[in-house]
Amino acid sequence: MRERRSFRTDERGIEGLPIRLVIAIVVGVAALSVMMTIIDDVGTVGEEELSANPSEEVLTGNGAQVGVTVTDETGQGIPNATVYLKSGTAKLDVSDKTFDGTNYNGATKNDIKINPVSDIDWRPGQESGTIEVHIKPPGDGNYKDDQVDKITVLNPNV
Repeated sequence: MRERRSFRTDERGIEGLPIRLVIAIVVGVAALSVMMTIIDDVGTVGEEELSANPSEEVLTGNGAQVGVTVTDETGQGIPNATVYLKSGTAKLDVSDKTFDGTNYNGATKNDIKINPVSDIDWRPGQESGTIEVHIKPPGDGNYKDDQVDKITVLNPNV
């Protein structure tokens, strides 16, 4: 039978263990950091860029009813996307004008009337400007909207 001994009296410790442990932790954390970066980049590989195709590219005079069709890179319509307009170089009188979502063809369900005379806050001497068309992609796909599509608006008062 073995004799029981206390750890306090045991002098067989492994030399250099604390420094080896620190090195192993540092190397492990560095490797984990590299792997997480690689995994994060893999998630963006399958994303498709969406395009907003407004029914009117240039607005003049009293304006027009504008509808937008959202398509992917192959030209296929994307349902359940949300389209909204933001001020670009032409300042909209309202903060954002939001369309309803898109239907099964990718077209907005409602058109919006944009009148350059009453809906745009023109700066003195400004001849033209742009309205930005943004897309909030549907949650059920690998879509993104990094490019900003624009509608050009001409000032009828100049």
